Amino acid sequence: MIGYKAAGEAIFGKKSATTVEEMNIEAVADILENWMEVPINVHAIIEYDMSKGKTRVSPYNIARLPIDYLTEYS
Repeated sequence: MIGYKAAGEAIFGKKSATTVEEMNIEAVADILENWMEVPINVHAIIEYDMSKGKTRVSPYNIARLPIDYLTEYS
């Protein structure tokens, strides 16, 4: 999967990877916890290379959706 920069910016705002790395581990954990089990809308380009048998996923435009989008499964 590629698109790590865009995913990081969606989660951490416009902070650079260096800035996030320098953050307190508890602060990073709090931000990541806010993104757990929330509905998101992700556009993605999926490429399949038949000769290599490999798939590449390129996510972009990651957006958090309102919690009402979650569905309960039983």
